[in-house]
Formats: sequence, C-alpha cells, structure tokens
Amino acid sequence: MNKIPVGHVIGQAYGFAFGSFLSNLGVAWLPLLIYGAAGWFALPSVFQSMSHMMDTVATIQPGTQADPMVMMGPIMQFYRILLLLSLLQFLIRTEIMLGITRNALGLAKGPTFVFLSVGAPFWRLLGSYFIVSIFLIVLYIGVWIAMLLIGLLVGLIAAASFSGGGDHTTLAAGLLGGGVVLGEIAIFSVMLFAFVRLTFLLTPAVVAEERLAVTRSWELTRGNFWRSVLIGIAIFFPLMILANIIFFSVAVGMFEPIHRFILAHAGEQTQDPRAAMQFMHEFMNSLGNAVVARWYILAPVLVVYLVLFYGLAAGAAASAYRSLVPETTAP
Repeated sequence: MNKIPVGHVIGQAYGFAFGSFLSNLGVAWLPLLIYGAAGWFALPSVFQSMSHMMDTVATIQPGTQADPMVMMGPIMQFYRILLLLSLLQFLIRTEIMLGITRNALGLAKGPTFVFLSVGAPFWRLLGSYFIVSIFLIVLYIGVWIAMLLIGLLVGLIAAASFSGGGDHTTLAAGLLGGGVVLGEIAIFSVMLFAFVRLTFLLTPAVVAEERLAVTRSWELTRGNFWRSVLIGIAIFFPLMILANIIFFSVAVGMFEPIHRFILAHAGEQTQDPRAAMQFMHEFMNSLGNAVVARWYILAPVLVVYLVLFYGLAAGAAASAYRSLVPETTAP
C-alpha cells in the first residue's frame, strides 16, 4: 500500500504556492474579478434587505408581534441574493481550482496570463464537485438521523430504568449532556473522515485522468487518512494565522468608523426592541460604508490570500496524487 510522503508534499505545496504565485494569479484574477463585481453590485441589495428587516421590526408597537408575511419579503430577498452568490462562488472556485491544478500537475504549457475555461474539463470537475457535495449533504443528514434515533433509544431505555422511583434528575441530565457531546463528536468524526477521503485528491484525479473520478480520491487515500489530515493542518493553519495578522493590521484603519460608532453608543442600554433594531440598522450602515470606503485595501489583500490558499490546496493535492499515481502509470 502506497503512503503519501507528508514532508515532501508539504514542501512541494509551499514551493508551488509561492514559486508559481504569478502564474496562479494569472489563472485566478479574472474569475475573482467576475465574482468581486457580482458581489459589489449585490452588496447594496444585501444591506438594503437587512435594513428593510430592521426597519420592519423597529415599527412594531410594544406588546404586539410582527406579521410573518410582512417579514417574509425582505428575508426571501436576502437569502435569494446569498443563494445566487453561493452558486456563483461554486462556479468560480471550480474554475480557479481547474486552472491552478493544471499548473501544479505540469499540464499547462508556458506562463498563464488569463484563464477562463468552459469546456469539458470544467464541466467534469464541476460535476464531480456537485456529486461529492450532494453525497456529503445526504451523509450529514443520515448521520444526524441515526444519532437522533440512537438518542431516542437510549432515552427510552433510561426512562424504563428510572421508572422504579427516586429522583434521577441529575443523572438523567448528565446522561443527556454526555450523549449530546458524544453525538457531536461522532458526527464530526464521520464527516471529517468522509470529507478528507472524498475530496483531498478529487481535483487532480479528475484533471489528470480526464474523467468523472468521483471515487478515485477515496481509493487513493486508503490508509492515508491521517497523513492527509496532517498535510491539511501543516498547510492551512499557518495561512490562517497569517490571514488573521493581516486582517487585524488592516482593520485598524478599515474599521475605524465602526469603532467610533460603537464607542458613541457604548453606554446605551435599552430593552426597547425598536431602539435595538435602530442601533443594528445604523451599525450595518457603518459596516457597509467602511467596506466600500476601504475596498482598495480589502480587495488586494483578499486576492493575495485566495491565490495562496488555492495554490497551497492544489499544490498539496497534485503532489500527493503524483506520489501515488506517477505520470507514466496514470490512467
């Protein structure tokens, strides 16, 4: 059974992400520009729908309840915009991973200045992502249902055991709390195992083998789960730390208007829901204004972070894939 060389893969991933940064930027800049433009035009609608919801709540008279039908309009508008942006993000992520993985596998000839593919490779990768995503969603729902059924069975058994009398409130609460914790651990473990096994080598397998290789990652990562997890931690944990450092460095200037707004209202305490909604309304306006005013700082930082993120992900997966499937023996 082949083993993924952890140290070699990590070194290759960092070398590719930083060494091929300009080429990866050539792949990513146009898709990111498309998504950024869509987000820029959608942002006012998002804040408008949120403001509409807050204004509706603020007009509710004390002692009365909001009409659900009145609230449904802005809520549906908000989630409709988020759904469209999420679908566009799914397409953009597929496009970027396709181009950068081609670079990592050595399939791209020459430097890349612009990349936008709508051919068969894109649709194969998009279809593979979609199938795996649906499977993970179904698996998540199934695991939740199984945990609920097990919890119900344990509860019935416990109830039958305690039916003899006595105060078993503390014991029952302890069993319930312990069961919830164990259930959450079980769900997390199952989903982590399935996610790593199904997705780690999915992209290079689909790109290199030119087919819907949905189960290929599962086959290749057999016996390499913990190695894959270790590679993921070594790659993305430092990147997250770097991102937080950059974010807090930029936030001093970017969110200074928000900071002034919070300080101005720090001493206000009220139980009036209308006043609370008015506060949230003003806060969201301050947040939107800060994002718009500092876009020239936020956008370049986000682009650099995303190019490095995709470069590390594609570089690690491509290196691990080639260690298991040499180019001369790939299907």
